[in-house]
Amino acid sequence: MKSTIKGHQGVKNFLEKILMGKVPFPSALLLEGPPGIGKRTLSREFFLNLYCRRETSHYCGECHSCKAIHSHTFPDIYRFPEEETIKIQQIREMKDYYVTPPVESNWKVVYIPSLENMTINASNSFLKMLEEPPSYLRIFATTNYAGQILPTILSRFMQIPLTTPSWSDFKAFCRDSLPHIPEKYYQLLFYMSHSSPAYALKISKEQGFLTIRDKCLEGLIQLSQKEEAGPLYNALNYAVEHNMERNFFPTILFLIRDLIYIQLNLKEFVVNRDIYDKIMSLDKEKNVSFLWDLADTFYEKLSVQKKFYDQFLWNEYLLWKIMKLRKSQ
Repeated sequence: MKSTIKGHQGVKNFLEKILMGKVPFPSALLLEGPPGIGKRTLSREFFLNLYCRRETSHYCGECHSCKAIHSHTFPDIYRFPEEETIKIQQIREMKDYYVTPPVESNWKVVYIPSLENMTINASNSFLKMLEEPPSYLRIFATTNYAGQILPTILSRFMQIPLTTPSWSDFKAFCRDSLPHIPEKYYQLLFYMSHSSPAYALKISKEQGFLTIRDKCLEGLIQLSQKEEAGPLYNALNYAVEHNMERNFFPTILFLIRDLIYIQLNLKEFVVNRDIYDKIMSLDKEKNVSFLWDLADTFYEKLSVQKKFYDQFLWNEYLLWKIMKLRKSQ
C-alpha cells in the first residue's frame, strides 16, 4: 500500500492484505492511538488505494476518484466532521446514506475520524446500525481515546492499535518533512512534540519551540539565582500567545531533567546538548534535591492543569524518582 507515513509497518501490511483480498475487509475497523501519529492520514491513503481507478498496486493521485477523495466529494465515502460532537441526528443522516448501494465501487465506507465524540443517544443509534449492516457497507474509524467509547461499540470493531513513532522513524520524518530544521534539533523536537509528527510540524514553524526553550531557560536561571519568577511567567505568556502552551511545562521539565543528568554524570542522556553551557549557568550551588523539588512542583501543576499528554514523559519522571531513591540510599 502506497503511504507517506513513516513507521506503522505492521498496520500498513495488514491494510495492504485487505486491498489485495488476502484477508476479508472487516465490517468495522478502528485505528486507535495517541494524537498526531498519522491515523487519519493512513485512513485517507487506504481509501485512495481502495478506490483509485488505475489498475496498479498504488494510488495515482490524479484520477477522478483520487481527486474526489482529496476534496471530500467521493460519493462512496460518508465522512463525519473531525473534532466535533456527533449527535443522533447525524447518525440518522448517515443511515439515509448507506441504504442505497455504492455508486462507483464495490464498497460504501462510513469514515468516523473521532469515534469517541459520539453522544450517548448517538452511540445507541449507531450500535443498532452495526448489528445488521448491508453487505456493501464498511465502517472505518479512528480515535485518540478508545477508553471514552462505549464497550458495546468497541466490541463491534476490529481494533488496530498504533503507537508513537520510534526514534529512527521520527528522524526519517524530520529529514523528509522538516528540511528547514537542523538535525541537531531532532532529538529536542522528538521530546517536545511527544514524538508526534503532526505536532512536530506545528511547533517547528519559525522554530518557535527554540524560542520557548530559551525563554524557559532564562526564567529558570532568574528563579534559581535571584528567586525572581517574572521571566518564567513571561515565558508562559509567550507560549500562550503563540498557541504553544502545551510545550511550556514539558520544556521546563526537560531543562531540569538535563541539569539533573549532568549533575549525576549522565551527560549522554542530555537532550538540550546545543545549550549545554547555558544549562550549566543555572546556580551551581543548588544541589540536586532542589531540582527534584522543582520538578515535583511542575509535575503537580502539569497534572492539575491536565497538560499531561504523553506516557513517555510520565515514564521519564518515574525514572527520575528511581534515581533519586537510589542516590539517597
